[in-house]
Amino acid sequence: MTKPALLGNGLLVIWGDIDNTANDEEALNDWWTNEHLPERLSIEGFRRARRYYSADESSTSISKYLVCYEVSTLATLTSEAYMAKLNDPTPGTAKYMSLLATLTRCASNVVHSAGREEFSVLKSGSVGSTIVHIVISFPPLSSDKEQELRNWAVSTLTPRVLASHHSVLAVHIVQPDDAATKTGNSSKSYDTVKVIKKDRESESGNKWILLVEFAYTKNAVLKHAKSPALKESFMEYITSLGAKVESNEVYELLCVANE
Repeated sequence: MTKPALLGNGLLVIWGDIDNTANDEEALNDWWTNEHLPERLSIEGFRRARRYYSADESSTSISKYLVCYEVSTLATLTSEAYMAKLNDPTPGTAKYMSLLATLTRCASNVVHSAGREEFSVLKSGSVGSTIVHIVISFPPLSSDKEQELRNWAVSTLTPRVLASHHSVLAVHIVQPDDAATKTGNSSKSYDTVKVIKKDRESESGNKWILLVEFAYTKNAVLKHAKSPALKESFMEYITSLGAKVESNEVYELLCVANE
């Protein structure tokens, strides 16, 4: 029997690009890993943090980063303790956050999270070496249709993806919350960051983020991601609902830190 692979019911997902020819990327990574992650994990409710990296295949000067903060609940991401940190950024945070050319930040509720049954005996589950990050936007759905979508994600999508290959370790589906996201985005920490705003269609509808973890190299995952078995797991159904894939990226793990 599978169990949630994320440590909590909330997830903060942040991804963005940096021009590595114009900025000190090594210093950025030093700050992000050795200062910023410990600072965030010292806040009550922050359970685990992961950092990922992906080179932009179309440009050698662009580096892509993804970070996921597993939190106890969505309320953690608007808590007094967290907002105090956001509105009083350290000198390092003020300096390095502004280096990100683009940034998307989503404070999210966990719709569903499941790992391989073999890892269910472990308290903290497993963390894959590679992760597929897919952002899907839906038009406004009726409450019945939305519940049907959630049921399908739990009963059909997740088991099918987990069974698609032995290297798939976990599947997570999260739904960004507009109010919680805007609360954090309006803080002092993001004053100098170009935060990408959601378009009007997404704003009035639904957005899901699908995360699939693999115990596989990035190149191997890219080959597997193109297989009909994985694509058919969700593409046909979400297309029938009028959904579209906004972004699809494969990242490699840089580090993991627990509370």
